[in-house]
Amino acid sequence: MDKQAPTNITAVAVYLPEQWPQLLATAQDADQLEATWEEWYKILQEAKQNLARHGIICIDVYVDVDALLKYCWENNLPNNGSTRAEFAAHVLQEQRKHIVAWGKKRKKKRRK
Repeated sequence: MDKQAPTNITAVAVYLPEQWPQLLATAQDADQLEATWEEWYKILQEAKQNLARHGIICIDVYVDVDALLKYCWENNLPNNGSTRAEFAAHVLQEQRKHIVAWGKKRKKKRRK
């Protein structure tokens, strides 16, 4: 059996329902977002299924809107789709660094 590693992996920003109004109130492109979290989430699931059919693995990155706004402010970026995607990728990269560091620490402890 030939196992191939996925060729494309992408971070997908996922928001909590209770933070959706805050996102809409602060997003520069709010007019392009769904009015409700439920509508947005349904479209997100459909998009992820479509991407999976094309060999793209989606990793859910739960985004805290306050953290997103801080990132926008610190980097002088607008709160728009491009920045939100960039932020999700940034969060995933940071999480990966922590997981790798944790794994290395564990490995060292086992050797002792």
